[in-house]
Amino acid sequence: MNFVKKLLQIFVAMMVWCVLVGLMTFPMLWLGTTHYAAHDTPDTQFTVVIVNEQGAEIPVKWHEAQHANWVRYAPPDCEADSCLYQLPDGSLKYHDDAPLQFTESHYRIVDDRIEPIAFTVYNFGDSFLQMILAFVAYKIGKYGWARWRLRGSPDELYVYHQLVMYKIKLALLTVMMLVVLFWVVEKF
Repeated sequence: MNFVKKLLQIFVAMMVWCVLVGLMTFPMLWLGTTHYAAHDTPDTQFTVVIVNEQGAEIPVKWHEAQHANWVRYAPPDCEADSCLYQLPDGSLKYHDDAPLQFTESHYRIVDDRIEPIAFTVYNFGDSFLQMILAFVAYKIGKYGWARWRLRGSPDELYVYHQLVMYKIKLALLTVMMLVVLFWVVEKF
């Protein structure tokens, strides 16, 4: 019975952690988005879709597409890794999925020039940071819950604090040992 209870606790902890990671996706997308005013120069990765001499639609960087034949309307079908979307306000959004990141270039064509609206980059580093921050938030929440549960018993709270400090010291020592190990392996 104790094994089942421990397994259930681990399952609940993993589900809470997954929910926290999911909730942190929206702020990370918001932080990774750059909004542009009229006549701003966008990021070097900002991509637009043009029509080449053969009539094929190809994505190119913004600075290469200033005097090209732009795609003004999104096609109804798109590839799995990159798509051009027509938004209800008439602007275009180019979504590009790379192996470890995705980018979205949001732009409109005004008076025969491309006007950038927003550019979003979301990469593997953002996902990794989300996972770490979700773990920290989970541990802080778990610590707060334990303090609230033990608020009436100062002796139990003291023992709990000693246990938490021991675990923190052990975790820091483990991280330091791993850093030293990686440093030694890298040097030799």
